[in-house]
Amino acid sequence: MSAKLRMLFVTLGAASAASLAHAWGGVGHIAITELALDAAAYEMPEWVNNALFRQRVDFMCNEPDRRRGVELVCLDHENNPEHYIDVEQLADFDLTLGTLPVLRYDYVLAMSEAMHREPERFEQDAPDEAGISWMPGTLPYAMAEDYAKLVAAFRMCRILETFADDDPLRANELEQARAEAAYHMGVLSHWVGDCAQPLHATVHHHGWVGDNPEGYTTSGRIHGYIDSGVLRAHDLSAATLVGAVHIDPIRIADPANPWPEFIAEIERSLEQVEPLYAMERDDQLETDKGREFIVERLSDAAGTLSGLYIAAWKQSEITDSDIASYQRYEAPSPNQK
Repeated sequence: MSAKLRMLFVTLGAASAASLAHAWGGVGHIAITELALDAAAYEMPEWVNNALFRQRVDFMCNEPDRRRGVELVCLDHENNPEHYIDVEQLADFDLTLGTLPVLRYDYVLAMSEAMHREPERFEQDAPDEAGISWMPGTLPYAMAEDYAKLVAAFRMCRILETFADDDPLRANELEQARAEAAYHMGVLSHWVGDCAQPLHATVHHHGWVGDNPEGYTTSGRIHGYIDSGVLRAHDLSAATLVGAVHIDPIRIADPANPWPEFIAEIERSLEQVEPLYAMERDDQLETDKGREFIVERLSDAAGTLSGLYIAAWKQSEITDSDIASYQRYEAPSPNQK
């Protein structure tokens, strides 16, 4: 899709812009989180499996969508593109999923260079206030960066565990470090869940755009219907799925760099865009076939997420030099005697 056509779609769809970045709704995101926590449980530390800790992760898995309700342009500019990657639009910038740079600013640079080469291809008649309608989205970078932050949070937990028994102040810091780990586990869950919702991998996110020989719906309502309506129709939630659906964690080939697994999940999601639209057209989404489709998408997300949790914990293992480095650079608390 050309940048001009995308801009036209954004302009026509302004009325639904407030819901542009949502996926699965809170019920779906929590279901993915709980399924992943269960699948990863035997390879995680005991404190991650604590009921209160899991509640914190569940709460944080919807934080990126809550930010949508804060009307600050700088937040929209940063947060909104994190929820999607319109794969077809990458071609406008001479990119593909396979050639995406691994680092965010290399990606921005590649797009900027394409725009500089052929500026006429990227003219916009009515740019949006947040300045993001021209870009394909940054979802894989949100996943990569929150995964890395989770590794860092787990590592801090491990370091503080070495001091906590003998130092009440360090015990308090450990509690805070674990809360930070819950935060990043939840936010990572959100991005992975968004990735598995096919409408977050395509320019057809709020109805089919452009040529439409198969007669797919052009209504923007399809997005909210997939996010929440179909789940309600089939009574799909953590309560009905946990224990009823078996999740095998994917194995991350290189826990220091799970980028290939991020791209693979996006590819699987993109493959389901047309089947999803076909089922909607044929009134099949509220049948058994539709239920199987949605459960498979939620399970795919949970399998990826549980694998990332396990990989992040393994990657966070510490050495004596990590502990020494922490002791060397950490400022003592002003309350420490």
